[in-house]
Parts: sequence; C-alpha cells; structure tokens
Amino acid sequence: MISTSLIPAWLQRPLRWFLNRTLLKNKNGASPPCERCGESLPRPASLSDALFDMLITCPRCGHSVSLLSTFISGKSEVEIALKSAATSGQPAVGRVVTERVGDKSMWQIPAKGGCSFLIGFGIIWTALSSLILAGSIIGEKSQKLSLVLFISVFVLIGITILYFGFRMSFTRHTLWLDAETLTHDRHFFRHTRRVTFLRETIRRVELVVFYEQNYKPVHGIEIRSDAGKMRFGSQLNLDEKAWLVQDIRSALEMDLEPKTPDVNKHQADATPSPAETGGMMLHEDSNGCIVGIPPSKFGRWLFFAGIFFTGIAGFMLYQGLSMFLHEPEHAPIFFRIFSGGFGLFWCAGVGMGVLFGLGMLIIGWRQLTTRTEVSANSTLLLITTTTGSRTTEQTYPRSDVSDVRVTPCISSRNNGVQKTTYRIEVFLQDRVWGIGFGQPRERLESVAVALRKAMKIPDASQI
Repeated sequence: MISTSLIPAWLQRPLRWFLNRTLLKNKNGASPPCERCGESLPRPASLSDALFDMLITCPRCGHSVSLLSTFISGKSEVEIALKSAATSGQPAVGRVVTERVGDKSMWQIPAKGGCSFLIGFGIIWTALSSLILAGSIIGEKSQKLSLVLFISVFVLIGITILYFGFRMSFTRHTLWLDAETLTHDRHFFRHTRRVTFLRETIRRVELVVFYEQNYKPVHGIEIRSDAGKMRFGSQLNLDEKAWLVQDIRSALEMDLEPKTPDVNKHQADATPSPAETGGMMLHEDSNGCIVGIPPSKFGRWLFFAGIFFTGIAGFMLYQGLSMFLHEPEHAPIFFRIFSGGFGLFWCAGVGMGVLFGLGMLIIGWRQLTTRTEVSANSTLLLITTTTGSRTTEQTYPRSDVSDVRVTPCISSRNNGVQKTTYRIEVFLQDRVWGIGFGQPRERLESVAVALRKAMKIPDASQI
C-alpha cells in the first residue's frame, strides 16, 4: 500500500478530508469487531497525520490494528444479512412477489420509481448545456464549428445520464425458474430483454457492489453462469436482497453459504525465490536482521494512470477555458450568464482532476524509485528510505515497537476467486508502518517472524 511518506504534502490534507468522508462518516455502518475479544472497535472522530496507517485500539483488551485493515476485518453487513436470511423467511415488509407451482418458481422485482439523483442531475445538465449550445448557434456566424461540436458532446452526455436515470428508476425484473432453465426478463417501459441460462451452467448467486451512493456501496444481486451473468435488485433493501439471494440459491439447490477459493495459497506454491522475482530480501545474523524492499510494482500503474488523468483533464481544462474566454460578443444575456457560471463550474471541477492526476503521477514515480531497508535488533528499529539521491532515516527504540504481523489490506474478487493482498505492519506508539505490500503472504510471514525474533517480540499466541 502507499506509504504516507510518499504522498505530497499538498495532497495529504484533501486526502485526509476524503478519507474522513468515505471511511469515518458512515454513522449507520456497523463497527468491525476486535479479532481477539469481539468488542466493537471505536471509530475515530478524525484522521491523524498517519492517515490510513492510524492506530485503532480495542477499548476492552487493548489490541491494536491499523485503520486500513480495520475495514476488511470481521464480517461485513452483507455477510451478516446473508447468514441471517439463510434461517429466516421473507421480510415482513417486502416488495418482491413470489409464486411457486410444482417445480416452477417465479420472482417479480418491481421498479424503484420516483425521481432519482441521476434524473435530476441529468435534467439540469441537459438544460444548461442545451442553452449554451443554443447561444453558440444563435450568436455570430463566425462562431467556430469545433466549439459547437464540443458543446454538443455535453448535451449528449446529459441525454445519456437521463437514459440511465430513467432505466434505473423504471426497470422491473421477472425471474422464471423451471427444471431446466432460469430466465430473466428485464422490462423497461414497453421493451423487454430476455436472458436464459441452463440450470447446470449456473455457478454463483451472490450480492456484489453495483455502485456507490453517498459514499456507501450499493449492492445488487448477480447470477453468474458459464454463459454470462444476470444483474438486478439494487433498489431493494439489504434484508430483502439477502433473502432473495438465499431463496434463489435454495430453489437452485445450491449451498446457502458458498465458499470461494483464496488464490494466495495457490500462488505461493509456484512463487519463485526473491532473487528471481525482485522481491523482498532478508538477511539474518546473530545481531539482528536486515530486510530489503524493492520499489513497488503498484507504482507503475499509478504513474501511467496519473499521466492519463492529467492529460485528459488538462485537455478538458484547455477546452473549457477557450469556451469561457472566447465568448461571443453579441450573444444573448442569458447565454452569457449560463456560460459564465458553467465555465467556472467546469474549470474548477476539471482543475481538481488535473491536481488529482498530478498527485497520482508523483506518488507513482516516488514508488517506482523508492527502496526501503529495515534493520532491526534488540535495541532499535531503523527504517532507511532512498528515493533517487535522497535518503531519509527513521529510528525507533525497541520499546516503541509493540508488534510486527502480517495483515490483509485489500480484498478483491475476480470471476468468483477471492484474492487478498497482504502487507507487514510494524506497530509503533502512534501509528503503523506498512511494508511489503503485494508480496506473497508466505514471504511476508517469514520476514515478520525474522523481525519479531530480532527485536525479541513474542508471538501473539505467547502473549
């Protein structure tokens, strides 16, 4: 994971604000439990300078975890809802209509209805961009065709937003299951789209994240088969989604708690040596140990993504400034008002995109050129970071180090296979120091054991 020391100072404050909004302001979300005693871990009121490497301490047993690992430890709301739905019936207040006749089952999921955010935003976007387009056409005949075409793109964007908004609000679904097939009908006004899977080709029925709303993930139901996937149900509440997933699994005679393989174990069996992969290097002797950590491969992705975002946002900022600064002199007054307001809104938003891209580019470059060496013994911990020609050293007395352990930091799913990325976390008095992000778990475990041995830190099982 990105070390906070690699994040530019000007980017740390907006990043702290963003993390506060997305991770800490979810008042209705359940706090994850302590992995030792089960007590709910406290949510900090605000982030410290350590950002995602901030310490979270259990109020009952004193066990500490990092903020980053806290949000993937324990069971999520979705897992809890699915487990509860496996033993309970359909929620008392439900919108799904079910019908069973013999070996045939039918589920009807009604449309969400109402005016969604996308519809409202699409109406405003389309109206403003249409007014600006009308002003550019009505204005001087010398107006460049390229400007008219450029504004037309935003009208098309607004129409597209409206289409998806109406589709999300007014689409209803029907599932038909018989002895041989599962059929999904998606009704959008008078148009119906049908997808049919053979029962024996269906592999999974589960809740997955469709999108985010108010910084919270919105889950929907996904049915995967060898022939493709069906997706629906994001408009239902969580309890009804969980019940519907378990009801469909039961009708398909599937396991109500399917287990997905973790690819980390299979990857470890074929993992070559650190010298072959350019991975972490470990040297142990009677005085302690030294760990060499090469530049992160994740930095390459960040670097090129930063170039892409900076280039696209820079081009859009240039076009927006051109439209804003070269306004037709004889354009109607309403056009000038809307054009000026839209231009300021556009340039401010795209300017943030340029800064975001630059931040990714800088962090990616620093990760590509940064090497870290960790030296540990019974008296101190020394972390030496070299970025280009610049070298920084951070020294901590052994008494400041409470633990060293391997923890999960990112969990992802691809084609039904669960993949968890780990790192070593060194627990200090006021923060966590993360190293080795993305390395094989077995290699991280061996390095963590060597660090604990060098600093004479007992294993958790011995505490």
